[in-house]
Amino acid sequence: MLAKIKLIAMDLDGTTLQKDHESFSPRLLHALDEAEREGIHILPVTGRPWEMRPKVLQNRYPWSERIVCANGAEERDLRDGTVLRQYAIDAATVERLIQSARDIGALEIHQNGHQYISAGDYQKEAAAHPGPWYHGDRVLKDFGIIVQDLEEQIRKDPAGIVKASWFCFDDNSCRRAREILAQLPVSAAETAPGGFEIGCPEANKYLGIQRVCRELGLDPAEAAYLGDSENDRSVFGRVGISVAMGNAPQGLKEIADLVADNYDDDGAAKAIEQLMKQ
Repeated sequence: MLAKIKLIAMDLDGTTLQKDHESFSPRLLHALDEAEREGIHILPVTGRPWEMRPKVLQNRYPWSERIVCANGAEERDLRDGTVLRQYAIDAATVERLIQSARDIGALEIHQNGHQYISAGDYQKEAAAHPGPWYHGDRVLKDFGIIVQDLEEQIRKDPAGIVKASWFCFDDNSCRRAREILAQLPVSAAETAPGGFEIGCPEANKYLGIQRVCRELGLDPAEAAYLGDSENDRSVFGRVGISVAMGNAPQGLKEIADLVADNYDDDGAAKAIEQLMKQ
């Protein structure tokens, strides 16, 4: 029998957000309100930095408490953005990453609410980036700043770097990126083919959930988690109930307690409704 849950933690893109990457379905919003009325805490957990949170989370709900951002690098008050915890990549490691990534794909650094990218890497992405429309049309369009020297930019405020993104465009580059990341003191997840999300060692989604549970006086065994991607893997098997979306990779489904419908078929809402019946 599955555990009675007291906290529902949920990924955003590919899990709860709809195809616009900005909204929840009416059914999901209703399910979250019902869970809150049952005394269940709701915790959005995302790879996005705070500034890139979706429009739906810029509204206030009865369940608006905390959000874990940047794959566990930040915990913020969901109501006003107050930083509750922050774990930055140290300056020396960031410089090593920039130097190692030179001529291998394209590297972006999130700093003080902006996504910095060198002019050369921007041109590479514009010509070859294989990812979804969202990255170029929202992230770089709304938050991107092109600089000539990424290292010089980072030195202006080395304490404010919570996340880096590295995109590789061929198998050899991906292999070299994995080798480099394995040798650096970072936490990294390959969330899409050739797309790596990078943070400090204290930054992964499970650690973020664990810290919130401790703060609320809960055991992670009393939490459920809904996710769809490799940056969710750190949570699976370490909370009470792990739910993989129907659109998740097969490897994630195999270690899940439950498999939901696809994100765009109200899979998250249906899973939460099922969890509340346990």
